[in-house]
Amino acid sequence: MKSDIAYVKQKWIPVYIIIIIAGLIFLVNFILLYLETENESYLNLSFITALFTAYISYSFWKLYSIKVVEYEFIKIRKCEQCGKVSTLKAEKNDFIFKEDGACPSCGGKLLIVGIFRREKNKKIKDRSLLLRKIIK
Repeated sequence: MKSDIAYVKQKWIPVYIIIIIAGLIFLVNFILLYLETENESYLNLSFITALFTAYISYSFWKLYSIKVVEYEFIKIRKCEQCGKVSTLKAEKNDFIFKEDGACPSCGGKLLIVGIFRREKNKKIKDRSLLLRKIIK
């Protein structure tokens, strides 16, 4: 599933590029017309077009520089009998304190004790430390 930011970037970046190119074409046209006719209204139009193109370029750069972060949801399961803790990728209908099957080591009930999100490609250095913080 794409995030809203990725969708906006995909949709609007080509539009910004077309507007910037059109603005530059108009700018060059107005400057050439001013040089030919020496009519100051063309100089005013070229100044306004330059400001507009600069503003659109700045807006494009801000949109382009947004970092799109994808997240994955992780559930923490804990056995009621032996206390064994495991993590899995969360599913759509998971919620806290939901029974999530049987424990593979003792056969007791596994309960979901936590659900969190993390960046998809980010590595966790010490997973046991993270689990201890969440379970306590």
